[in-house]
Amino acid sequence: MALPPLLPERTKPQHRFTPPSQCRHRATQKSFLDSELGRLILAFVYFTVICIGMAFCNQLSDHRWVETNYTNIMLSDRGFDVIPAQEDIGPANFFVMTSVVLTVAGIGLLCPDWTTRALVVRRVLWVIGSLSAVRSLTLSVTTLPTPKEGCTPSLKTGFWDMFIVALQMIPGTVEACTDDIFSGHTVFM
Repeated sequence: MALPPLLPERTKPQHRFTPPSQCRHRATQKSFLDSELGRLILAFVYFTVICIGMAFCNQLSDHRWVETNYTNIMLSDRGFDVIPAQEDIGPANFFVMTSVVLTVAGIGLLCPDWTTRALVVRRVLWVIGSLSAVRSLTLSVTTLPTPKEGCTPSLKTGFWDMFIVALQMIPGTVEACTDDIFSGHTVFM
């Protein structure tokens, strides 16, 4: 007659990407945020909401700039004395997007497993989102005249019109005029 084991048989440890519906513990089933995937989704939602809010702050700063009649006053920028202002911001946008793609590819190659990759991406999203929140704050409280000659801001009003412009500002297809105090490109670098 075999004696029962003194300790209960150990169950196989749950992988961090196991869906909550397949987990054995009720506490984990109730909390999607206990999984690495849930935390990654939450970080992505945080990042997205903050970036859209930042684009709204850009537009509101442009509205204030036009409403205060500072459109004829140009900001003197000593950097433009040394390096002339660039007419096309396409190369800067390309450089930033390329660095983001290369960073994500590097994370994919250097991290040993999916859990570590998700952890690194999640932390990057939280950091960039938090930097974007600080940038939004500076755009909200400080409106500077633009150093860009001939800059015409998008002056849409209403939530949905501004939301569409915000979605166009994120990839850089629509440019803001008064976002000079804290560069969005710096946030992503």
